[in-house]
Amino acid sequence: MLWDLDAQGAASYVLGVVERRDAPARRLIGREATPLDAVRPTATPSLSLLAADKSLRHLERQLAEEAGPGTFRKLLPALAPHFDRLILDCPPGFSGIAEQVFRAANIIVEPLPPAPLAERAHDALIHHLERHHGGCPPVLPVFSMVDARRNLHRSACEAYPERGILPYASIVERMAHERLPIGALARLGPGARVRRVVGRDRTPLARLSWRPRVVLRH
Repeated sequence: MLWDLDAQGAASYVLGVVERRDAPARRLIGREATPLDAVRPTATPSLSLLAADKSLRHLERQLAEEAGPGTFRKLLPALAPHFDRLILDCPPGFSGIAEQVFRAANIIVEPLPPAPLAERAHDALIHHLERHHGGCPPVLPVFSMVDARRNLHRSACEAYPERGILPYASIVERMAHERLPIGALARLGPGARVRRVVGRDRTPLARLSWRPRVVLRH
């Protein structure tokens, strides 16, 4: 199950889910509704969605005024028995939303472009987790929008061969245009590698024997 926590709702849009007006997403944080009741199926087999909407623009303030530091961690156990994976799609940064999901997640998947500023942001994330969360949860960085024709991108990938790669490919851009996930658009070609990023034996996610909750930061 994917929980879209970004007010822009890009993941919800790509999956073709129309915003609901009768059940604002932020009501789940205020305990006015249960997360499981808000989960909706998608056209993609074995993928459910807890969609974003415009109410999430006020979530930061709501978390500061009403919610405790472990609010998300308390909400997720009701969902865990129903799904193999719980993925929290979180906007980047060190906001109140991020702090909530840092406490709730078992692992962070961190897409970042192969560039010096992105690497600096990655180092800042690691430092923040070590200082404020005891180094947990573990972080799985993944290079995104990699263009093999660019020297900088190739050098970065060679420096960190253990990281997964999301290629810069037209099939990836088509996801937003056609509102379909990458697996529905192509099973072969550069874009298909996206689905294998967290499936390698050497990644922390692949070695987990329990059901993880994943924070996907983009």
